[in-house]
Amino acid sequence: MRIKEYFLVFVLYLLLAVTYTFPLVIKMDSSTYGYSGDNLGSIHYFWWWKESFLNGRDVRDSFLEEAPFGVTIDREPGTVLFYLPVKVLTLLTGEVAAYNLVLLLSFPLSGLTMYLLAKFLLSGLAASRSDASAQSSNHSVFPIALLAGFIFAFSPYHLWKAYNHLDLALIWPLPLFLLSLFSLEAKSREGGIRPLLKPSFWLSLSWSITILTNFYYGYFLLLLFVLYVFFKLIFEAVFQRRFYLTRNLFLSFLLSTVMTVAIAAPTTIHVYLDAQKSSASSQSFLRRDSYQRPFLNLVSLSSRPWDYLLPSADHPVFGRLVTNIYQWITKAGNDFKTTSGPIHERTIYLGIINIILLPLSVFFLVFRRNFRAKLGPKVGPLLLISLFLIIISFPPYVFVKGQTLYLPSSFLYRFFPMFRTYSRLGIVVLMVATLVSAAVLFYSLRRLSRSIKLVVLWLIIFVSVFDFLNFPPFKSINLKTPDSYSWLAEQTGNFSVIEYPQDFNVAESLFFQRVHGKGVLNFHSTSPYFGLWPFLTDFQILRTTKILESLGVRFALFHKDLLFPEKNPVDDLWYRRAFLVTPNYKNLPGFKLVEDFPETAILEIEKTDNPVALILLTGTSEKVKLDQFPRQDWIWSGKEGSVYLVNLVPQTPVRVTVNLTNEKIDQSRIKTISFNGELAELPEGRITLVLEKTFNELLIVKNDTEPIDFGRLTVEGFGAAGGKTDPKVL
Repeated sequence: MRIKEYFLVFVLYLLLAVTYTFPLVIKMDSSTYGYSGDNLGSIHYFWWWKESFLNGRDVRDSFLEEAPFGVTIDREPGTVLFYLPVKVLTLLTGEVAAYNLVLLLSFPLSGLTMYLLAKFLLSGLAASRSDASAQSSNHSVFPIALLAGFIFAFSPYHLWKAYNHLDLALIWPLPLFLLSLFSLEAKSREGGIRPLLKPSFWLSLSWSITILTNFYYGYFLLLLFVLYVFFKLIFEAVFQRRFYLTRNLFLSFLLSTVMTVAIAAPTTIHVYLDAQKSSASSQSFLRRDSYQRPFLNLVSLSSRPWDYLLPSADHPVFGRLVTNIYQWITKAGNDFKTTSGPIHERTIYLGIINIILLPLSVFFLVFRRNFRAKLGPKVGPLLLISLFLIIISFPPYVFVKGQTLYLPSSFLYRFFPMFRTYSRLGIVVLMVATLVSAAVLFYSLRRLSRSIKLVVLWLIIFVSVFDFLNFPPFKSINLKTPDSYSWLAEQTGNFSVIEYPQDFNVAESLFFQRVHGKGVLNFHSTSPYFGLWPFLTDFQILRTTKILESLGVRFALFHKDLLFPEKNPVDDLWYRRAFLVTPNYKNLPGFKLVEDFPETAILEIEKTDNPVALILLTGTSEKVKLDQFPRQDWIWSGKEGSVYLVNLVPQTPVRVTVNLTNEKIDQSRIKTISFNGELAELPEGRITLVLEKTFNELLIVKNDTEPIDFGRLTVEGFGAAGGKTDPKVL
């Protein structure tokens, strides 16, 4: 009977999920849920993983991104229960359908696990009453548990994470942790250690599943567990005159912790090791940023009290009002205290049911002796946990009358600097608060007749459904391939493309790379080559196309209209993903218009007989890296040749020694050398240049057309003072 019940509950939540995400269920291969952004980048990653897997390549060598430089993708962080299901489904169905299926199932799975947790709690409360009362109370367990599952699964938090971040949308393991913890507590009263082995294993397994799905949620469960034990110790001692943490229970918790480490460590230990060397140049810029979160991120990505109280900004009725309230609050203050985080992080609304019933639980605990005696030991700790988690989710400090008041997240940052977005604690607060509300609702309806009780409960469910509506309109992305990318897929040869404007979304560019399979030059915002953009956006000078030619770019895509024209609340720059004012692309030097589609014009980079050599200096203060295009040795057959030198190193200047030639016969062929337009003395084999953080041009004019094979560059020093280091041949 239980299997049938759980299956029916799952199907009910699945039907709701199909409704909320419509028309996703009928367009699993050609659409996705939410708004364009990181979700498209994730789909691209799973496509690249499949391509690499099937062709025997290293998935970390993403040579089609930022081509011709390529991108080294860091190792997956160890959250195998997020990556593995999508990978398996990608092999079976394709990356888009795989992503969508896992996303869609996150709703009924979350609803079911929360339903099981609420039912376990309420059944225990019903069993503690007299037989007649228990029989009457059992009738309300199912609808209240169903309501709890709905609030958790279709909360604005979950919906907003589903719009863009699949891993953060996988909240379904969280209730299993509390369910296992409650079960372990119940078994601990039976005496002996043997009955605790099985629930200890389930506790560790649920915790491990959470860690291996999302590290944030695994970390939040640690905070939840510590607070739970602390407040249970207080309530058991004060109200029941006994010590909560018995020897057997302590051993069970210890065993669960050890097993959790044993299960999770094999796939996550490298994360700790990488964090210890996060400043090393072997780590990508993105990974280094993951381990070195700026302290101010805790301020901008924390919650504010009203974030828990205001409905979602995409509610079809209250959305506009909520947006106006947020704007009014922001303008009313003069510092960060009144400025909430980005909309996709600040949306942690608890729902009207929780907002009403949580204060009622406080009233019952204080003024109702019967409630305090029967439900206090269970509800009291949960209520305090939810309040303390809310405080932890606040900014790390606030200013009060000129004094700085430090809050818990500032201290947690010292031990866990990789976690910066404490507003995400909102989903754990919601889970715990919903349990408290379920218990209060269960207690409040105890004396009503069965028929009246069911009417009241289904009315409350209806109110909650309306409270959590996010449609109309439906949130769906049409992933139909634009004609420009279909045309690009038909072009043969190994070449790259660049997409304009500069703010064109890299995730969108990579998503359609699945279609055309060509390299894409566009840089990620954390790329060491991002500083090259100023040399690629002046379309009126020929130097731009010369640089593009040297980088192997054949086509430039000028996006005149947005590929995804709907307003995108998760992307602050959504309106700049196409030209605000499209340049006159039909007569640009070095460009040739080859196709002019309604949304995108495709321009070909005109080839020259004597392409320039592009020298890029990148890296950090620890190391200077040289990239040289289009080939490692410069061989010119014409009478002149230019070397474009671009310094992208954060420190300036960089001193570079150029070995022009190693053969005297070649030296005699050089007529003049100029650097930045100024003639330089003809050196015997070497010339030293100081490169500022600007474009530099080295022009060599020869006496004849015989090819000359020029040598290499040697970095002698770098830094603001040009301090010497040991010469390094690059």
